[in-house]
Amino acid sequence: MSHETAKQESSRYPLHREGFRSEYRKLLGFVKQKFRLSNQDAEDIVMKLAEESCKYEFADVADVRKFLWNRIIGRGIDFVRARGRMATLVNAVGAAAACEPPDERDGDPAALVSDRLFALGVLTQLPDQERAYAALILSGLGSEELAGELGIKPGTERVRRHRLTEKIRNLATESREAQQ
Repeated sequence: MSHETAKQESSRYPLHREGFRSEYRKLLGFVKQKFRLSNQDAEDIVMKLAEESCKYEFADVADVRKFLWNRIIGRGIDFVRARGRMATLVNAVGAAAACEPPDERDGDPAALVSDRLFALGVLTQLPDQERAYAALILSGLGSEELAGELGIKPGTERVRRHRLTEKIRNLATESREAQQ
């Protein structure tokens, strides 16, 4: 691809570029303040939204701005929800990996901290795809819903869930034994 071809392709979205440039700082500030995110996380959300806008045709810059502002809250909520799933996953793995039942440890904050640190150690051993899948499971989706979201059959999802649960259990057991 020549440099001239690249220039022609990049000029395909003049309305998108103008609308995005005029709203970028406002969108970034809004996301940082509304969702209490770091600058890097907020930039990721805004940039993904800009990429998404390139999939659509707009009549003028006002339509681009309207699109960006209509979608930004949903993107922020999705980001925070995904982060919450990971926090839930950390808590669940910590509780599952602990030796005593959770209600016996409830009064001991030190036990909860060490369990969470242990859970993080176990989770780092999982590939990113398996961590994301575990987070979906722990978000409360049933087999039917999760299968629909992943585009697989419910039976396949249940087998996959069982295998991941066994893998986490084995990793937690190995990690506990290595600590002792």
